[in-house]
Amino acid sequence: MPEADRDQAFIQYAANSGQTLQQLLAQLLELAALENGQIHAQLQQVELTELLNEIDQTFTPRAKKLGVRLNFEHINATSILTDPQLMRRILNNLIDNALRYTPSGGEITIFTQQDFSQGKNQQWLAVKDTGSGMHQHEVEALRQLSLSQRDIPQHHQLSFDNNQALPQLGVGLAIVRQLLGLLKCKIEVESQPGVGSEFKIELVMQS
Repeated sequence: MPEADRDQAFIQYAANSGQTLQQLLAQLLELAALENGQIHAQLQQVELTELLNEIDQTFTPRAKKLGVRLNFEHINATSILTDPQLMRRILNNLIDNALRYTPSGGEITIFTQQDFSQGKNQQWLAVKDTGSGMHQHEVEALRQLSLSQRDIPQHHQLSFDNNQALPQLGVGLAIVRQLLGLLKCKIEVESQPGVGSEFKIELVMQS
C-alpha cells in the first residue's frame, strides 16, 4: 500500500476510534445519570406509528450505507402510554446495536406482536436482527448488567474478542434496561450465536 494511502487509513482509523470512545463516554454518563435517579419519565399518549416513522427516517440511510435491510412489518396503529423521548432512546440503542452487529446483506425487522395466551392481552414491539448473536451466558449477564459488573459472577461476565469493538452493546443495553424500568415495561431477549438476536419490549396501552 502506498505511504499516502497508509497515512489516510491511519487517520480514518484514529477518527473512528475517537468517535467510538466519545460515544461510549456519553453512554456511560447517561447510564450513571439513570442509576443516580437524575432522569424521570413523563408519560403521555403516543402514536406508535408516528414514533416508528421517526426511527425509520433516522436509521434507513445508515442501514442502506451498511448494506443492511431495515424492515418495519405488521405495525399495529395504536396509542401507547410512554415517554416519547425515553422510548425513542430505547429504540435508538436497540437498532444501533443491531446495525453494529449485523453484516452486510443481513436484515433488521421491527414489528408488533400480540400475546393472548393464558388470558393475556399483551402487545410487544420487537427488534429482530440476523447479526452475530450472543451466547446464553451473555444474555443472562445483560439481564443483570449495570455500570459495574463486580457483583456478577466471573463466569457470567460479558467477554469480548480482542478484535471486537469496545463493548458498547453491553452499555447500550444497560441503558435500555434502566429506561424500560422508568417506563415500567418488560423486555425479553432471545439470541443465538451466528443466527441473530430478538429484543421484545412490552408496550403499555393507553387506557
